[in-house]
Amino acid sequence: MHYGPGSTWQLNGPHRIENLDCLNISVTTEHWTDEIRNSYAVNYANGVLRRKFGMTGMNASPSGLHVYPKAALALPWKKLNLGKGERFVRKVDFRVDPASPAGMMDIPAHAK
Repeated sequence: MHYGPGSTWQLNGPHRIENLDCLNISVTTEHWTDEIRNSYAVNYANGVLRRKFGMTGMNASPSGLHVYPKAALALPWKKLNLGKGERFVRKVDFRVDPASPAGMMDIPAHAK
């Protein structure tokens, strides 16, 4: 079995798959640690607080006392789909560039 360079990525990091000239099988898995779960809850709650209440400059650390109230906000918001119907604007600020060492090139952000 061959594990090529970059067979793991940092959380939320961009990645790409390079298929070689043989049989290629891709398997996607999720692995949740307490830190990842807390980071997800904090980032999700920060997004809700930013969109609904205009709050900015919030703590995004996955540890500390702020994690508990943010997790308490994030869980029902997501599970009960309280944000249903909100329009999410995705901004693209890169394009694929196989000639670049990173495989991508920065471009001015635009809505997709």
